[in-house]
Amino acid sequence: MDIVLVHGAGGRPTTWSAVQPLLAARGHRLFTVTNPMTSLADDIAETAAALAGTSGPVLLAGHSYGGAVITGVGRDPRVKGLVYVAAFGPDEGETVNGIVERYEPAEISKYMRRGPNGEWKSQASPEFWAEIGPDLSAGQRAVVEAEGRQADNLIFTQATGVPAWRSLPSWY
Repeated sequence: MDIVLVHGAGGRPTTWSAVQPLLAARGHRLFTVTNPMTSLADDIAETAAALAGTSGPVLLAGHSYGGAVITGVGRDPRVKGLVYVAAFGPDEGETVNGIVERYEPAEISKYMRRGPNGEWKSQASPEFWAEIGPDLSAGQRAVVEAEGRQADNLIFTQATGVPAWRSLPSWY
């Protein structure tokens, strides 16, 4: 089976680096996506474009915000299932921001910095690493910091369409 791995807003393809060898050892073809994080629609389009490289049935896996992305991409007929890894699974018309605002702020949010237009980026510090990645080596942390980029507000505020999880096998 082909598996497309979609990172979250604070992530990058290396988010999946520990999982990829395990899946590859089981014979799966893996594809990672680097979403532009400019809008939910752009990220859905980028992930949908990754499907062009697949040849068989596809399983989509999304982490965190990546769950909102796979919820939209999963409507492609090549997709046979969805895997949500600590991810958002918005319903039709929902936004990631709308889901987040229903709860108390997550502890990790104290390390996130919002810009004047709603964009955000993580602020790495020893305290940040102790909370978000205590098991990462200094080398892994350097990769994460080098790959880090801003997430625009539209990834949080654009509403989803009909969710693919309504018609596909899904695991959370």
